[in-house]
Amino acid sequence: MKALKTICTALVLLMPLFMAAQESLVGNWTTSVPAGEDGSVIPLKVTMTDAGTYTLDFGADGQVEVSGKYIVDGNQVVIMDEEGGECKGQRGIYTFTADATSLMMVRTQDACEGRGGPEGKMRFTREK
Repeated sequence: MKALKTICTALVLLMPLFMAAQESLVGNWTTSVPAGEDGSVIPLKVTMTDAGTYTLDFGADGQVEVSGKYIVDGNQVVIMDEEGGECKGQRGIYTFTADATSLMMVRTQDACEGRGGPEGKMRFTREK
């Protein structure tokens, strides 16, 4: 009986860790991407909708350069650019973590080398 109480106590104490849900990808995200060999960068705004679509606005000037669809499966997201960009029609799989303020996507598999940067990592900040 004492062992059962110990196990129940441990489960109650650990429950918040198991219940911590990952934030949704839905929303507006910003980052900076390399613009040239001189080390300059340009802002990038990414909008993810609850309908499973996304848009990329390079320069954050209101002009959408790339749009596509995404599917979330646990901590993985599958993305596919449908319009614009060099990755049109190519599927990419990324592991992601998201919270109230940030999103990190790490390339798992993506045939399009231009997406995800040279290290295969993309870090975004949620717009307020």
